[in-house]
Amino acid sequence: MHLHPLSMKKFLKMIFNREPVTFYNYNDAAKKVKLKEMQKDLEEKLKPFQKLTINDLFGERQRPSIALKLAYPCPDTRSWHNEDSIEIFFKGDQLYVGTRTYSFSDREDERPFSNLDQVVAFFEKVDQKRSEYKKNALKRQRIKKLKKEAVLSRIKVLSQELNFKYFISRYELKLKLSVQLDKLHLMEIDIPYNRFQETLTDLEDCIKAVKSFYEQDILRFKIKRYSGQTWD
Repeated sequence: MHLHPLSMKKFLKMIFNREPVTFYNYNDAAKKVKLKEMQKDLEEKLKPFQKLTINDLFGERQRPSIALKLAYPCPDTRSWHNEDSIEIFFKGDQLYVGTRTYSFSDREDERPFSNLDQVVAFFEKVDQKRSEYKKNALKRQRIKKLKKEAVLSRIKVLSQELNFKYFISRYELKLKLSVQLDKLHLMEIDIPYNRFQETLTDLEDCIKAVKSFYEQDILRFKIKRYSGQTWD
């Protein structure tokens, strides 16, 4: 789980809104020493953020490479695309903060860096938003579970009332009901979670009609994707 880039941009703009701190006549070596000192101070200030990592980018082939990276790594992938992260870096004699873009060589939404407390405030906002995301995700999972249970319960009742055999295939956004028509043929019905009530309302009539047509050998049909034929 990671935040939407727009949330990260919003927090950057909200918090890093002062004049940048300036270090006059610092060469590259002095800038690296300064960032390492900042890293040590940040590690102390950011102890409450237990999974947050702080690393320098001195050996990376990035532009500019005199930078610190603070990140919540994504546990599901090694890709930095899925991290909630910012980088503190020198731009001339001044310090700035920004997020990494997909081009890998540039940073987005560069904002002036003034003090370490801004970093703490930024990740407090990030943590708050991540917590909201988790709560909403759990809520969606509970609702999805309830919908799935309602669908399975209704299908079980219908199978007994209409005397048909079936099996269920489970997908991320839907259930697929496969109803046996005979030993060689079946009918498939998609039941999307976001439309399960409407689908369940019509499910009984649909199964009845198709089974009746099939058993009486009145109708054979397929639903296929239109591929550009000319209509009569």
